[in-house]
Amino acid sequence: MWEIVVLAVTYIFAIYGLISLLRDMVREIRFRKQMNGNIRFILAVKNGQETVEGVIRQFILEQESGRIPADNGLTVIDLGSEDQTMEILQRLEREYSTLNVMEDFSIHGSKIMEN
Repeated sequence: MWEIVVLAVTYIFAIYGLISLLRDMVREIRFRKQMNGNIRFILAVKNGQETVEGVIRQFILEQESGRIPADNGLTVIDLGSEDQTMEILQRLEREYSTLNVMEDFSIHGSKIMEN
C-alpha cells in the first residue's frame, strides 16, 4: 500500500517538474525573442591590467555559450589608466569583434556620443 502512495507522489513530483521545465523553456524563448539584440554591456575600467583581460575573456565565453544575452557585445571604457590596461584592451578589441574599446570620456567627450 505504501509503495503505491510513494510511487504516486513520485510521479506527481516528476510531472510537476516536467511542466515547470517546459514553462521555463517557453518563457526563455519568449524573453530572447523580445530582447532581439537590444542589450549591450558597458564596463568602465581604470588601472586594471592585472584583471581586465580575464574579466573580458570570461564575459565573451559566457556570451558565446548563451548564458549572457548580449548580442551587441561589450563596450569597455578606459578611464585614463596609467598602466598597460589600454594596450591590453586594444589587443583584445582586435581579437574579438563584439568588443568595443573607448578611451576616457572626460578627455574625449565626443567619442562616446558618436558611438
